[in-house]
Amino acid sequence: SYAFEILDAEACMLIATDSLLGQLWHDYVEGVEKTKIATRFHLTLATIVLDVCRRIRESTKNDRVCLSGGVFQNRTLLFLTQQLLERDGFQVYFPTRLPPNDGGLSLGQAVAATAQVQTMIAINKITQVKMQANLTLIKTIIL
Repeated sequence: SYAFEILDAEACMLIATDSLLGQLWHDYVEGVEKTKIATRFHLTLATIVLDVCRRIRESTKNDRVCLSGGVFQNRTLLFLTQQLLERDGFQVYFPTRLPPNDGGLSLGQAVAATAQVQTMIAINKITQVKMQANLTLIKTIIL
C-alpha cells in the first residue's frame, strides 16, 4: 500500500495524504499498470480505516465497526476493509437493507430526531410530575 500519516489533532484525527498522492502519481508517471495502482490505492484506504479504528478501539475498548457511507458502495473497498478489520478482531457491520449512502443517512436522521422528541417528552413528563409534587407541598403548607 501507499504511505500515509495519521495526525492526532484536538478531538479528531487528520489523514495526511500528500505522500500517498505523490507515490500514486510517481507510479502513474513510471507506467505502472493502472490495475496495480488501483489495487494499492484501495488497499491503502482500507489500511487507513483499520489504523483509525485501532486508535479508536485503544481509547474506547470498542471493537464494533459499522462501514457506511457512499464510499462503501465501492465493493472492492468494502471487501478489503472488512477483511482487514475482521483479521484484527473487529466485529464489522454494514447496511444490508438500506443503501449505504444518503438513503440510509436520511433514515438515520429520522431515527435521531425521533429519539430527541422522545427524550423531550420524557423530560416534559418528569417536569410535570415535579411541578405537581411542588403544588401539593405548597397546598399542604398553606392549608
